[in-house]
Amino acid sequence: MQAYHTVVTGDSGGGKTTLLREMQAEYPGLSIWVNFTNTDGITGRDLDDAATVRSVGEARASDATRLNWVTDSPLETARQARTVAHEYHEATGFPTQVIFDEAQNVLPDGEVESDNPVKRMLHEDRD
Repeated sequence: MQAYHTVVTGDSGGGKTTLLREMQAEYPGLSIWVNFTNTDGITGRDLDDAATVRSVGEARASDATRLNWVTDSPLETARQARTVAHEYHEATGFPTQVIFDEAQNVLPDGEVESDNPVKRMLHEDRD
């Protein structure tokens, strides 16, 4: 699977989350929103009918192509979401995306964390 990465940056209130919500709604495959900050009270309803899941088992069992994965452990969920995305792609051939809004909260800000799955997805993941 080829991996492509997009980083959306900008000022507060500049529309980054709105753009990501539109990307979630319009994506032609599986789109997983890792919801670890509950920014603005994001719910499945705010994410255009995304199914809310809270575990890898629920994500795998869901037949929805829009997932709102609610978690208190974003780094562990990143590993799991990546696995689910790969499984979905291998089973269907359709593209997948994993969205981290407010990703600066889980990315290293200086010292490199070699086991950070979000960093890996953005910088090193090429499989």
